[in-house]
Amino acid sequence: MIMYGPEANEGYVTLVNGTVSYTMCYDGWDDENAAVVCRMLGYTSVGAIAVHNVTTANPDLIWPHQFDCDGSETSLHNCPTSEIKNVTECVNYGSPGVFCSKEPVPDDFFLLSFVGTIARMDRVSESLTIVLSVNITRVIAIDYDPTEQYIYWTDITLDHIARCDLNGGEITVIYQTGSESVMDGIAVDSASRLIFYTDTGYDEIGVIDMRTLNRTVLFNSSLEEPRKIIFDSNTREIFWSDWGTNATIERANYDGSGREVIVDSGIIWPNGLVLDGDHLYWCDAYLDVVERIGRDLTGRIMLYSTGLVHCFDFVLVDEYFYCNDWSSDNIIRFEKNGSDISPYGPRLQQRWGLTHYRKGTYVVYLFTYFFYKSEINSMFPI
Repeated sequence: MIMYGPEANEGYVTLVNGTVSYTMCYDGWDDENAAVVCRMLGYTSVGAIAVHNVTTANPDLIWPHQFDCDGSETSLHNCPTSEIKNVTECVNYGSPGVFCSKEPVPDDFFLLSFVGTIARMDRVSESLTIVLSVNITRVIAIDYDPTEQYIYWTDITLDHIARCDLNGGEITVIYQTGSESVMDGIAVDSASRLIFYTDTGYDEIGVIDMRTLNRTVLFNSSLEEPRKIIFDSNTREIFWSDWGTNATIERANYDGSGREVIVDSGIIWPNGLVLDGDHLYWCDAYLDVVERIGRDLTGRIMLYSTGLVHCFDFVLVDEYFYCNDWSSDNIIRFEKNGSDISPYGPRLQQRWGLTHYRKGTYVVYLFTYFFYKSEINSMFPI
């Protein structure tokens, strides 16, 4: 896919087959398709607009199918297609295109919650942008879906899981629970389109399908105070902490099978969890330590026993941990190897949830389409 226009964020869309470029038909070209195109090009999908009659259409170079995207797809390759019955009519309306918002998608940032506020902080400049400060109360856990560029969070006063755009705006409640709920943990697997959560009020761990919003309770027994939850999308495992009377750190498969205790001694309030390759890290807010163990349950070692007082949540970026420690008005940054503790970012009180996102090597796929007798035969990224 290539977009031609007066500026990089607008123009008409072409599909490339070898040395031949095909324009689209106006039929079925809508804002949902435009959102996917903008996302492929590295722009935010919010505010994407489908534009018709951008340029004159050549009847011999019109792709005879339309995309039927719902707007959540990561690329046109994932959208269903349908055949256009009257290609010649497309010529009368010209070739369609898109207009994308010029606002760039941040590519290396933290999301954090504090005092009824959700904020985004640039990791390099440490500058803070308020995303949301109305219609939220106690946002305890927070995560990010880079596919649709939504922030997800748990609000333990309003008893729900909700989302909004990365730049704020309208709030959508994904799951409303009961008054006894205390949803302390959330983890969004963007690739699998799943949201995992912990609820220490109802003593359960559940999963929500982001596409259908169907919810499944994975565990509601042998849990006391389920807290932090994380995942490994490659092995399809979830890991969680429970700081009940008999504190544990456990894991299981995405479907709830294979439940296994990883740590059940020497921990009291295991708040934060971080996976890094073959190692699992945690911070204990009662013992004020950071420890590590291998995923094979061997090699448990203590990395920090001083410098932290109440680690509520932490993340790992490169060789540094970033911790929301309640003893400090700043985020605490410290090296993974157990040294160099220092304050980071602006002074903020009552911080709770913390997550980090950094854009990886982004590839805009160029799709090749082979046509035989006006029928699509295959479609795949080169």
